Order: sequence, then C-alpha cells, then structure tokens
Amino acid sequence: MNSKAMVKNPDLLRLLPPITRARGFRLYSGNGKRFVDLFRENGRLFLGHRPQGQNKTLKNELDRGLVPGLPSIFEPRLRKTLSRLFPAYEMFVITGSLSAACTAASEYLGEKVVETSIVDPLFTTGEQVPRVSLWRPFSQSNLETEVLLPVLPFQLGGGPVVLCFKKQKPVTDTGPVSPILLAGALHCLGLLSRTNLPPWCVVPIAPDNPVFRQKGIYLIPQCDDSAYEKVFRDFLERGFLLAPRADLPSLLPLEMSEGELSMIKLLLRAAQ
Repeated sequence: MNSKAMVKNPDLLRLLPPITRARGFRLYSGNGKRFVDLFRENGRLFLGHRPQGQNKTLKNELDRGLVPGLPSIFEPRLRKTLSRLFPAYEMFVITGSLSAACTAASEYLGEKVVETSIVDPLFTTGEQVPRVSLWRPFSQSNLETEVLLPVLPFQLGGGPVVLCFKKQKPVTDTGPVSPILLAGALHCLGLLSRTNLPPWCVVPIAPDNPVFRQKGIYLIPQCDDSAYEKVFRDFLERGFLLAPRADLPSLLPLEMSEGELSMIKLLLRAAQ
C-alpha cells in the first residue's frame, strides 16, 4: 500500500449528496440526510470536523493579521512538539503541500520520491523497512523508516505537511507556511495528545471479518475494488461514509451513539 491514499476526490465520493454542514464525526446534506464520517479526509480529520477550540485558535491568529513568509512563534513550537512525538528523528521540515514534501524527501534521500513512494504501514506485512512511510495516530507505524510523513489531525487548504528525517541534512527551503495553519496544526496535536480511544477501538467490533481487518481505530479493506464498491454503497445507504477506495483505511468515530454503533456492527456482519 502506498500514498495513493493521498489522492483526493475519488469517484465513489460522487455518490455522496452535497454536504452543507459538518460537525464532529457527522456530515449533513441539504436534504437533511446525516452521515457518520468514517473517511475523515484519509485521517487528516482524525479528531472530527471543527474539533474543540480549533475555530477559536484560527480566528485569534486571523485577528493578529499574521501572513506567510514572516517569522512566527508557531513553527518552532510545532517543531518542538514533533520532536517530543518522534524522538528517533533529528530534523523536521514543514511544507505547504504534499508535492513540496516529496521534493524535500527526494533531495534528502538522493532519489526520486513521489506520492506512490510513500508506504502506508496499515497495509504492509513485509519485514523490509520502507525509506518513506506514513505515520497515523494510534497506529503501529514503523519508526525505523528514514523519512516519516505524519498524517496530522488537521486539514485546511495549504498545509502544513510535515516530514521527519532521521538525520540532520541540508535541504532546499520549501517555502512559507501560513502561521494560521501552523497554529491550527499545533492546536490539534495538543488535542490528540489528550485523546483516548473509545471501547469499540480497543476491542474489535467485527473480529474475523473477511472484508475489513480492524487495527484499533482503523478498518482496513480486504477485498478488491468491485466488491468494495458494493460495500461502500451499502454503508452509504445506511448513513455511513467509508473511505472511497479499497486501498484506503476507514476510521471508526471517537464518539457515536448506541444506535450508530449497533448499525455499524450490523453492516460489518452483512459485509461478510
């Protein structure tokens, strides 16, 4: 599995009606339909839509009038937080896009790195350590990889996209990232550090399911594209948005009602 996971707007998302509002782990369409969001932008909305205090943080920095390109307090703070999260890494590069991150990784490794070079550890079973790997919250990521690309629990257009390098090594400046976005990412990492997984992410809710393998909060498809499309449609009809491709994980919500939990268990059993 590789970073095809980073590609946006796959075809199956077109089956979703236009969304007019999002809050927490739910999406709301214009015709009043509610969906539990199990995709969450491939994990970049790990904490849900509009997590606690995020909007206030962004507004505060907007009110300060901060602009990209000027020194800000948030980049060193974000680097310090990353060094605590990933103590095995020595250098952290903060970029504004995945393409800029791939360019920096290429320069660091001395070989071409593209999106499909980035390994998603949820889908790998081999013992070989990849050179570039994703890190997902609460997943057993391989922290021996030379370049680590964390899926930050924050997504707003323009980054930040972070790279963690094993060693200090000069790389070309990747360009400025908005202090507002840096502040938002820092805020969400703080929330993540205080997050505990709910019971349904600790004990598998569908053990031995042939369609999905559960690893903590993640549901990893075990079927081909054609079979997955039917499962995607069945879940969507009952109000659950899965990841739109069979090579992407879905994420269980950090919060849901007893009725939603019962329904997702029923859908997982039916998918067998």
